[in-house]
Amino acid sequence: MKAAWYHIIHDLVPTKSRLAAIQLSASPQCDSCNKLDTIIHRLTNRSNSARIWRWTSARLAMMLRIDTRHIPAEWTTPDFHLWHPQRHQAILWTIAHLVGFLDNNRILTLEDCMDYLRRVRWKLYNRPRQRAAVRK
Repeated sequence: MKAAWYHIIHDLVPTKSRLAAIQLSASPQCDSCNKLDTIIHRLTNRSNSARIWRWTSARLAMMLRIDTRHIPAEWTTPDFHLWHPQRHQAILWTIAHLVGFLDNNRILTLEDCMDYLRRVRWKLYNRPRQRAAVRK
C-alpha cells in the first residue's frame, strides 16, 4: 500500500496528462471519456472506479458522520488532516487500500473491491501483534 500511494502522491503514475507534458503522448485526454487524464480522474471518475469511489466515499462519510458531498476526490492524495487521530488513521487506511486496489487491478468491479477490503481487514485482525492496534 505504501508503494502504491507513494506513486500517487509523487505523480509517478504515467497518466496521459503527464506523458503529454513530457511529449510522450499526443494528447492529455483520457481515451475512454475524453476528459483530462489525471490521477484523481483515474481514481474517481473513470468507468468502474467512479462507482468504487462513490461506495468508498459513502463509507468514509459514514465513519465521519457527514454527508458524502463533503468527501472531496482530492482525499485520494493524503494532504489533509482530521481532528481525531484514530478517525484520521481509519480514513487513511481505507483510502490507501482503495488506491492500492485501483492501482494494481485492471478489471475493476465494486464487488471485487469490497472483497479485497474484507480480506485485508480480516488479515489485519488475525495478526496477533496487530489485534491490539486495530481495536484501539
